[in-house]
Amino acid sequence: MNPFADTVPYPKKKRPLHLLLPIFYAIAIFGASIMPIPVQNRGIDIPHIDKLLHFIGYGILAVLIFRAFIELGLSEKHLFKTMAAAIVLSALYGLSDEIHQSFVPHRTASFADFLADLAGSTAMVLLYEIYGGAIPRLWPEIRRYYHEKSKKIHGLTKLEVFYKQMISKIRSSGANR
Repeated sequence: MNPFADTVPYPKKKRPLHLLLPIFYAIAIFGASIMPIPVQNRGIDIPHIDKLLHFIGYGILAVLIFRAFIELGLSEKHLFKTMAAAIVLSALYGLSDEIHQSFVPHRTASFADFLADLAGSTAMVLLYEIYGGAIPRLWPEIRRYYHEKSKKIHGLTKLEVFYKQMISKIRSSGANR
């Protein structure tokens, strides 16, 4: 029997900001990608820093898209499809950005950057769902399940019995001194 079968769905709070944030963030990404960066003025000399920035940037975009889908109520019946849609939309935006960068002076399109976009989108949506969605939604169910598992022993929970045993051992060891 699955103790978490009847999980609590996402709360029904309408937050219009969650619907607008992915749009504003996508505009910010576009604004950053239209700026030509001359090779001699890049400044930071850390290997593959651009891949890390793509990973984080498009991961954030995917989470914002996923949150917007949640606000629209799309995740209640089809959570995995909603997660996949957020990942795909973010990755497609990354692909379109890479194509766009091939036309910007001093910029190049890179398949490795697209892979970083896809990996970041996937990782961040999964982490968000695990830590920001599933655990808070399931926490009441988890607590109830484990509370039922710790049935009372002579009017005390197993933890209370353990504490009483430990206290009695400490008291008896103090009396033997």
